[in-house]
Amino acid sequence: MEFLSPLNFDESVMRRTTKKDNSWVVFFTVNQSWHSRCVDVDAIVSRISAQYGGKTKFGKVDVSRWPGLATRFQIEAKDYNSKQLPTLILFENGVEVKRLPPRKPNGDVIGVQFDVLGVSKTFGLDLKRE
Repeated sequence: MEFLSPLNFDESVMRRTTKKDNSWVVFFTVNQSWHSRCVDVDAIVSRISAQYGGKTKFGKVDVSRWPGLATRFQIEAKDYNSKQLPTLILFENGVEVKRLPPRKPNGDVIGVQFDVLGVSKTFGLDLKRE
C-alpha cells in the first residue's frame, strides 16, 4: 500500500491514460490507534491489498495529516467521529467510480460494515485464495 500525500496523489491516482491501467483503491483514514473503526478497516485493506493479484493499486491518505485531500473528495474529516471515516474510494483513470461508505443523493452517508468479502465485492477485486 502506498502512502499518499498532496505531493504524489495527483501524479499517481488522478493520472489519466488512454488505457485502463490506472486503477486505485484509496483508503482515507485517521492514522491513530484510538480510532478503532479506522484501525479495523486498515487491517482489512492491508489484507486485501496483500491478497489481490490484479492491476489495481492501493493507497492510503492520513486525513489528520492531509485534511485538504479529504475535503477535496467531500469527506468530513474535522470531526474524527464522522461516519465518513474511514472512506474507501475506487478511482479509475482519475475518476471516482465507487465509494464506501456510499452516500445518498443528498450527501448523507449510508452506514456499512466493512469486511474483506464486502470490500472486495464492492470494488470488483478478485482475491487470491489463501
